[in-house]
Amino acid sequence: MLVAHFADTHLGKTLYNISETMRQFIDHFEQAVEQALKEHVDAFIFAGDFFDDKHHLPNRVLKRAIDIVGRITSEGKPVFIVPGDHDRWPQRDDSPIELLRLFSNVYTPGKEIFFAEKALKDGREYVFAGLNYFNVKNSEQSRQALYKYIQGMDRALGKYDVLIMHQNIENYFPLEKGLSISNIPVTPRYVAMGHLHRRIIEKRVIDGRSQVIAYPGSIDIFDIDEVEEARRNGKGFYIVDLTPEEPVVHTVKVEATPFEYVETGVAESEWKPKIAEALARLAKQVNPGNKGILYVKIFVKAGDMVSLERIEGFIVDEKKRRLQGGLELIFHKFVRELVKETFEKASRITQQARGELDTLADFLARELGISPDEAKKLAEHVEGLKEAFKQGDEEAVEQIIEELARATFWSRIGIPDEYVKLEEAKPGRVSEPSAHKPSRITDYFKR
Repeated sequence: MLVAHFADTHLGKTLYNISETMRQFIDHFEQAVEQALKEHVDAFIFAGDFFDDKHHLPNRVLKRAIDIVGRITSEGKPVFIVPGDHDRWPQRDDSPIELLRLFSNVYTPGKEIFFAEKALKDGREYVFAGLNYFNVKNSEQSRQALYKYIQGMDRALGKYDVLIMHQNIENYFPLEKGLSISNIPVTPRYVAMGHLHRRIIEKRVIDGRSQVIAYPGSIDIFDIDEVEEARRNGKGFYIVDLTPEEPVVHTVKVEATPFEYVETGVAESEWKPKIAEALARLAKQVNPGNKGILYVKIFVKAGDMVSLERIEGFIVDEKKRRLQGGLELIFHKFVRELVKETFEKASRITQQARGELDTLADFLARELGISPDEAKKLAEHVEGLKEAFKQGDEEAVEQIIEELARATFWSRIGIPDEYVKLEEAKPGRVSEPSAHKPSRITDYFKR
């Protein structure tokens, strides 16, 4: 059986407020699906973040996505899809993924913890399991709950071939909290991951059993951090042959958005040749169906003067000189950033501060009269809340507040007990891995 493994397609995404990138990203996705169909794959996996934003998804993007998935299912090929952090089921609504279930052979967990479905090929049965997305970035308790869900699913299924998840594995990206590779069950032969936007393939043998863990990366370049990775390994998807005992993974590269990233100082003698070289490279890659992006970051020191109008004029002149198909074949974006030494000079005025978390923890311990351990945990939750509010992640806010409600010191610092009482959560709510839901404490914190 051949399976196309996609992840992080982010349909509906607009890059740097350039509206045309939204259309181009979905064009590239459709081309990739057609490429997979030409390879005669038997099934499709979409391992999370199929859509970029569950709250603000243009109807035209949703319609095209439904049409593309319909094209797959019309050939009788099953589609296995799990949500990611961008398109998971919110607490009080449905994910746009729900609309894809209009097709009888599209399988997704919905609001359940996981799904398990069978597919037949040449008389052989293959079992696909897909785990729902859980936000574990801000809480050790949530990570432990997710691990228990994985263990429970593994025991319930007994034997299955493919596990589909959208999570970070800290062994590959330690800067974000997630699962450890030791949390991945050894039962499935292929673990189809999503979330990390770079390609990863790892083979391991445990107790004589072979397993492949793979991230195909994002389908296109969605940020400057992905440019170098795309140059090295390309963007695209995997075609996985599940027939042998150890799955064989084939890397498929697809057309991605041409992207050049320039870092420069304010001196014209520096930015002019760098921008000219980047535009020359872009001019060789772009065409009316695949437009490019030039991203220029200008490092500025205190007292530096820079004329963006002059740089803008130079870029326009270079486009006219190099592009036959029109100036709109390349979009450009400017960012100015203070160089590090500017901040270092300012910091010399005061003594070097301790880490932000330690400073906040000291303040909380002193002001609230709580123990250092309690203060440190509270400081971590405050930082998590700041990040969740910044990202507009309401579910993460609710989850962190729920954990805050379990602290034992609230009555000691003047918050009435009745605000902190917890009520039992309704069963089957997968968006909240913890076992309880706060009642009035949430409103108290928000006020």
